[in-house]
Amino acid sequence: MFSSVFRILSYLAYERAHAPVRALAVCWLYPYYFVVNRYCRKPLQGNDSRVAPGVIVSLTSYPARIGVVYQAIESIFAQRLKPEKVILWLCASEVREETLPASLKRLRARGLSIVYVEANLRSHKKLYFAMRHYPRNVIVTADDDTYYPKDWLEGLYHAHQHYPHYVLCYRGHILRKQENGLAFIPYVQMAEQSCPSSLEPSDALMPTGVSGVLYPPGVFDELFF
Repeated sequence: MFSSVFRILSYLAYERAHAPVRALAVCWLYPYYFVVNRYCRKPLQGNDSRVAPGVIVSLTSYPARIGVVYQAIESIFAQRLKPEKVILWLCASEVREETLPASLKRLRARGLSIVYVEANLRSHKKLYFAMRHYPRNVIVTADDDTYYPKDWLEGLYHAHQHYPHYVLCYRGHILRKQENGLAFIPYVQMAEQSCPSSLEPSDALMPTGVSGVLYPPGVFDELFF
């Protein structure tokens, strides 16, 4: 019963459909992960953990959220299928080791990798540096302000096994052109138009990062860097 209720609340927060629902979920999840972060000593990968081989979960943050990013990371640590590594990329000019929150130091002691980089690529740090430093790994990007349900990584990884050469996402928009065919319609209008519930691979599908995106090895050529 407890696990079922927790999973439902996790999904409500994960989808972030409406502000009242989001607030209700946070009322439970925030104190839950606050306690977990303070008192849990379990590493990312325990002796009995199921691990997705070669999978790295990558995310970034910035000063305005650095004090609460541990909430998202705790939900990633709680996955039923564990990644090999979780990396938090931080800009060295924004966050210093001596000012790192205790919540992140506790997570680092349990297996979180924290890497400081010089170039401030803002939200793109989580993809650019992960793809640059781990070109042979599967990279799954996550946001720093979202709770991820326990089967989040499991779902992406199972889809990757069926479509090993494709970028995969839980949420995206279909790129559509204006009637004259010369330009794309505005993003807001794209987001308002519904997508099919089941999609074949398509170059017109634009992933939105909040729900997580899986990138297979070698998906970008050198021009990306």
